[in-house]
Amino acid sequence: MNIKTSAPFPHERSFRLIRFVGPVHVVVSSVMLSWVALFNHFPLVFPDTLSYATTVLRGETPGMFSVFYSLFILPLHQGVTLWPIVFVQGAMLGHLLYLVIRCVSGGNVGKLQTLLVVAALCLFSSLPWFTGQLMPDVFTSVVILETSLLASDPRRPRRQAGSASKQRGYASHPESA
Repeated sequence: MNIKTSAPFPHERSFRLIRFVGPVHVVVSSVMLSWVALFNHFPLVFPDTLSYATTVLRGETPGMFSVFYSLFILPLHQGVTLWPIVFVQGAMLGHLLYLVIRCVSGGNVGKLQTLLVVAALCLFSSLPWFTGQLMPDVFTSVVILETSLLASDPRRPRRQAGSASKQRGYASHPESA
């Protein structure tokens, strides 16, 4: 009786593939949602962007805007480059869109179909413009998506975990509350 224990079961191989596809989906969504900044060859900045990026570096407390967006982006740019902020904002929105689409469809929509929805949003909405800009305005859509997730099934702990980013959205952009 010769039993091979080192060969993985067929379902283990597909499980590893599924675990690999999740991060790839987030990265692809992030790049798609960041196309405006990529086309511009630099993140979209506004006069307030400099204040958001440098206030925390200088150890100052801003008087005209919330400090929470500055605290959120500080570990991403660290005074070197602003590109990680754009891609993290895109990754957050890409993942939230995936969760909302899966929740609304009852789990009947896969990752490829979700990427098609993200591609349609990238072409026919202003979402990439908000993702590519370095302003807390991106959290308005995060708050809306998080609220729809929490409202759809408040009993699920995974949905409730998103309330932390919802609160971050409220704190960094109080006008969206």
